[in-house]
Amino acid sequence: ITRRTLVFDHTGKEIGRMNFLFKRAAFSPDSKFLLLADNTVAKAFNLTTGDTSWSYTIPKRDGIIAAVDVSNNGEISALLVAKSKFESGAFIFTNPRVKILNRGGSILQELEMVDQEFETPALKVSEDSKKIFIGFRNAYQIYKVK
Repeated sequence: ITRRTLVFDHTGKEIGRMNFLFKRAAFSPDSKFLLLADNTVAKAFNLTTGDTSWSYTIPKRDGIIAAVDVSNNGEISALLVAKSKFESGAFIFTNPRVKILNRGGSILQELEMVDQEFETPALKVSEDSKKIFIGFRNAYQIYKVK
């Protein structure tokens, strides 16, 4: 079995492929970058060139990548990472952290959210790369990117 992702442009022409099967995806607002992730690996795809810009792997002990988002020009990407547990008939994500990566896939900043949990991830990066918006079960938080 080969796991593969094919990316097509608006006309249906294939612009890229990778041996990677994603669970989460986010297009940059300017439609130039695509951020893909499975449970432990995130990959940035440049839609202009058709190349993979970078790949980032999180250790399994940190949990899973629950949500992703990317700003214009792929300037920054955000990964919402959390541990998952099954409780009261639903999966609950605990110990969340946001990993903010630069255009090259290196960590710029890491935010740890103490005592927060969620069922459905909510993550948004502002178009200008200056803010990260995160929704939790009982809180909505906005962070400035350093």
